[in-house]
Order: sequence, then C-alpha cells, then structure tokens
Amino acid sequence: MILAKLFSRRQYKKVKKFDLYFLRIFLLFVFFLLITIKRKISYLDNFNFWIYFLHVKCNSELSLLFYLFFVFVKNYKRRGSKMKKTNILLGSVLIASLVNGGSVFADTTGTGSQADPNSASTTVTTTLTVPHTNTPKAPTDPADPTNGLNEQGTVNGEDGNLGIAYYPKAFNFSGQLGASELNLSDVGENNSSHNATYNIGVKDNTHTNNQWILTAQLTWTKGNLPGAEIKLANMNGTVMQNNNNGTDNFDTNNLVSQAPQVVTGESNVSIGQVATPIMSKSNTTVGIGTYDYKLGDLGALKLNIPNATSLQAGDYSGTVTWNLAVTPGTAVATD
Repeated sequence: MILAKLFSRRQYKKVKKFDLYFLRIFLLFVFFLLITIKRKISYLDNFNFWIYFLHVKCNSELSLLFYLFFVFVKNYKRRGSKMKKTNILLGSVLIASLVNGGSVFADTTGTGSQADPNSASTTVTTTLTVPHTNTPKAPTDPADPTNGLNEQGTVNGEDGNLGIAYYPKAFNFSGQLGASELNLSDVGENNSSHNATYNIGVKDNTHTNNQWILTAQLTWTKGNLPGAEIKLANMNGTVMQNNNNGTDNFDTNNLVSQAPQVVTGESNVSIGQVATPIMSKSNTTVGIGTYDYKLGDLGALKLNIPNATSLQAGDYSGTVTWNLAVTPGTAVATD
C-alpha cells in the first residue's frame, strides 16, 4: 500500500519540493536490493547473472517490481507518447514472460546445452626396476683379509639379488675323551686369523615382499656322534646389514644396524640333526641389501656331545647344510 501511494498520481501532485523521478528510482533499487538479500545471492557485476536472477529466482517479486515500473512509466509525463507506448509494451512482455513462463530470457535451470564429453582421463604408468648390486665380501679380519673363516658364495637367484652370499668354510673341533659329556671348542685352521669371525650372509636385494627362512642342519658322514650339536655364540640373534661394495676389502664399519628392520635372527641357536632356523624374513618387509648373522668369534663355538662315554677315539666328520627357502618352499640356493 505504501509503495502504491508513493507511485500514485495524487501523491505525485502533493509533493512539490522533491523530485519523485529519483525517489522512484531509489525505491526500485532498494526493493531490488531487498530481494537480493532475501535470496542470499552476493552482488555480481554480471548482466547475464542478473537476468537469470530476475527471471528464475525472484518470480512473484519481479512481477510486482515490473508492475510498479510499468505504473512509473505510465505516470512519467516527461516522456513522449511513443516512448510511453514502447515502455508499456516492453513492461507487458516482461510481466507476461514472468507470469506465464515465457521465453524472453533463457532458462538456465533447464536442460540447456551440455558439454559432450565433459570429462576425460589420462593413464599414468611408472616402472621401477631393481638395481643390480655386487655381492658384499664376507667379514674377515681387516688386518689379515686373506685368512678369514668364511667362504664367498655366488648369488644367482632373482637375477643375482637373492641367495646365500657367504658362509663358514669349516668348523674344526678337538678334545679328549674321558667325560660322559664333552664340550669341544672350535680351533679354526692353522692359518686362521685370531680376529676372524664365523658369519652367514643372505643377499636379498629384490625389493619385494617375499618371505624366506635360512636353516642349518648337521649330518655326520664319517662316524656318528649321536645327539651332538654345534652351539653358536649369537646370544641375542642379532642380524646386521653388510654394506660392503663387493670390490673393496671388508672393513668392520661395513656392518651396520638394519634400517629399517627387515630380517630377524634366532638367539642361542644349536645346530643339530634337525633343520634349525637361523634367520628369516616375513612378507611384510622389503629386502634391500645383504643380511649378516654372526655365529661367533674364533674359539667361541662349541661342539656339545651329550653321550661321550662309549665313543671311540678317531676322526669324525660331517656337514652343516645351509638352506635358504623362499615361500612356498622353493630352495633358492643350498651350500
């Protein structure tokens, strides 16, 4: 009612000191702004957006707005009759399109034109290969590298990345009969370095989640020592990583702690006539090097013979077989 009065011809005649032309424009702007705030649409300087907003979003409010604009044009005396007819016709068309859903403005909420295709995908591939590395040299006494206790192996599995890298050359024990139980110390070889160590190494540089276990088994080939076992001196089952480059002589600094932990060693191992686990790797880890299990220093290993009372004097000999088995049981190398 208030807006109708403001836009009526009678009200126009009563107001003398204020230009109703600018007042009406101002009121139309305020009305338009209130609609905008009501619809919670931020102001944009985009003509197409406002056309969309007026035609689609405001509906009944715009009908009233254009009706008021039509009344304003009709009562504005300064325009010629031709201009008034044009404006009235335009206002009628706009109101008709808003009320009846005409097509003066394009309805952007309809189907409209669509991109086809409107999406695409690009394939990405990456290939990671396993680097070939030399097999590290077996631990020796750096001061006397030619007189070590370990034998260098040849790794052929998984293209030279999986296999037994080195192992002890021999175990030599000696002692005297007389006791019911014997614990004989290893004496090495005549030319063995006093600082030499017994080591077994497994190279696994496959960079895969494989699973394997290294076992050792003692068998007698000459004579028989029932129940005899070789007691190792790795009390904690420590496994180190051998970072020797395979070219330079071994240095004690080549043995470093595993980072990350990949291989687990067994503690207080006794090698007997049944296959005994030495160290293993689960399929939750990735092999990235050569893993070293130290059996003990020269003189630290013991041959335990529990029933020595009826043994005859003489030489006995046998073999320790090291077996690296990869799940589900494939033997990669045997020494």
